[in-house]
Amino acid sequence: MDLELLLKKLSNMICVSGQESSEIAEFKTMLTTYGAVKSDNLGNIIVTKKAINKAKNNIMLDAHIDEVGMVVTDITQEGFLKVAASGGLDPKLCYGAEVIVVGKKHLKGIVCTIPPHLKSSAQRGIPDINQLFIDIGLNASKAKELISPGTKIVWYPNFLKLQNNIFAGKALDNRASCAALCYVLELLKDVELKNTELNVIFSAQEEVGGHAAGCAAYDLNPIHCIVVDTTFSVGPGIKNIYGKLGGGPMVGISPFLSQNLGNTLIDIAKKNKLPYQLEVMGGETGTNVDHLTAVLHNQKPALLSIPIKYMHSPVETVDLNDIKSTAKLITEFVKIKEAE
Repeated sequence: MDLELLLKKLSNMICVSGQESSEIAEFKTMLTTYGAVKSDNLGNIIVTKKAINKAKNNIMLDAHIDEVGMVVTDITQEGFLKVAASGGLDPKLCYGAEVIVVGKKHLKGIVCTIPPHLKSSAQRGIPDINQLFIDIGLNASKAKELISPGTKIVWYPNFLKLQNNIFAGKALDNRASCAALCYVLELLKDVELKNTELNVIFSAQEEVGGHAAGCAAYDLNPIHCIVVDTTFSVGPGIKNIYGKLGGGPMVGISPFLSQNLGNTLIDIAKKNKLPYQLEVMGGETGTNVDHLTAVLHNQKPALLSIPIKYMHSPVETVDLNDIKSTAKLITEFVKIKEAE
């Protein structure tokens, strides 16, 4: 598996909550190499690698595949699009940004900005998202043929390779984790699981509430569940209490998480000399974990978080080695449970 190429494809893929695109079908086709693939009514993609014998273990791995973006609320008489946020979007990042409007066909657009020469003192502050407009270069009549209220908008794909295995692009929260789970499937491709059923969930709707993963977990009722997401990395203006790129996945510690499962992952990392970090939280994690805990009957989940810089921006930044380390840690966990 070319993990760099996979990460690029995943980053560039368009998948806003509630509006899938053709790239998702291509992704699902790729996943059929690793097991049975299905989707549910909420948009979750589920890959199942069945046990050869009657399964003693049922392991669920989850990474959300949706991304933050905007949603069209209205089209003005001049053909500009009015928008609202879909997920936690920072309006400061929007002025002048390039976007893709996911209408009846994909349309390039830009977020309108007033030239600094013409801004009043009131316009020089931080805008509310509902004050933004998208210019797609069409008049109102033509725009309404291709777009309607509810149409989703994402950052324009611009995947960049920096130095030292560092990559930047849109939607690496949480496509970096999706890449890690794909790599797990690749590492286990030729491994016979005699007593373990593995279900890998690429879940929908995390950025707008996180309910979809809980529905998948309720249906699967796994014995062990590991959620993989991203977390904040140290950077300009970010204190060193957060993770560091290249330091490996962060093992979560929280009342919402299984301490035993977390300790097992730490022991596996130490034994296999895999880098890891700790992320201590006093309560909610801000991930799918917070919804899964209420529906998992056998054991609370564990959380592995891949550190990224500049979260919820068009240039989220990740270290490819952290993705590999996360995948190797999870793979060793699956092998240990299979051997029990």
